[in-house]
Amino acid sequence: MTLKCPICDAPLVVEMRTASCPANHSFDQAREGYWNLLPAHHKNSALPGDSKAMLQARRRFLEAGHYQPLADALKGHLQGDVLDIGCGEGYYARTLDATAGLDIAKDGVKMAAKRHPQATYVAASATRLPFISESFDTLVSVFSPLHSSEAARVLRPDGRLIWVGPQASHLNELAGLVYDEVRPHQAKPPINETPQTEQLINFQLTLAGPELIDLLAMTPYYWSASAEKQKAIAASPSMDISVAFTLRVYDVGALSRAAKSTGDGIVETPSKQPKESK
Repeated sequence: MTLKCPICDAPLVVEMRTASCPANHSFDQAREGYWNLLPAHHKNSALPGDSKAMLQARRRFLEAGHYQPLADALKGHLQGDVLDIGCGEGYYARTLDATAGLDIAKDGVKMAAKRHPQATYVAASATRLPFISESFDTLVSVFSPLHSSEAARVLRPDGRLIWVGPQASHLNELAGLVYDEVRPHQAKPPINETPQTEQLINFQLTLAGPELIDLLAMTPYYWSASAEKQKAIAASPSMDISVAFTLRVYDVGALSRAAKSTGDGIVETPSKQPKESK
């Protein structure tokens, strides 16, 4: 795997803790171990991606093992070098022993790199993956937007994408604590291609106040919850929450065809509710 310059697209050569290209664009590795390859003109805000509070809540929730069935299902589809696109604080990348993780949130890759120094973590956009072509055998995208042409570019000829999105009932009970009317997620494929494999992962969690708050905080539902609702959720007795994932595996050919058909290649997580921070 070789990093690619986000300015001129040339391969980056790493010497010590500095990566540079033939055009003398240079990037220093942060002391936490990650690479910031997201130039200011590629950002859509000063601090893009999930906030530090969302990332910390996600770490507490996931490391408690609540989504272990999903991690176990992902492991069954891996091959070779793995890139986690939208890795956040790094739970899945670390659990899957991924080769690399990428997220637009610098705080996320900073947290990930400190816990999992064996992998390469990069702050960058999924629309401009900072890796040379054919770098990976497997891409993992859990509740994250991806750019189908970029995903196809960095996959090797026999590579695959493992995509995870919501079923209609995913976290409906949590949404019911926030919204007066709960609109189900749309169970829509990420691309208009037949997957090699489709797997439905359904289970229930029994959660009480603090765990419900962490689950809330790692989703955009948090921003729709008033202070009063957050206080009520924090004081909630235990309740059952429905977890419903769809896992699909696509080959690189499907991604390439999708990129040609959509033009810009951007594939969003399909949902009528706000997207979850995976």
